[in-house]
Amino acid sequence: MSTPTTYKAAATDALLTCASAGGRFTADNVHALIPDHLTPQHRDALGPIFRSAARRGQITAVDYAPSTRPGRHGSVIRVYVAGPALTGAAA
Repeated sequence: MSTPTTYKAAATDALLTCASAGGRFTADNVHALIPDHLTPQHRDALGPIFRSAARRGQITAVDYAPSTRPGRHGSVIRVYVAGPALTGAAA
């Protein structure tokens, strides 16, 4: 597997890694896997990546939890699990 060279590619890889690992995950988990030297063009760049993955059935939102990233100040974020496209379950 090649190393992603753009924020979008790295974020997509990180999201799929979290989903494929099984269990629950949040955007905080995805952020933690994105290399520090890759920065988004906009601070809200991760949202469209999550929405695309949800539309493709790769992830499913299941809950809410407080963010653990300091910059989010404990704001509420979604919790996800792998969706039917990754688990093979019927949609």
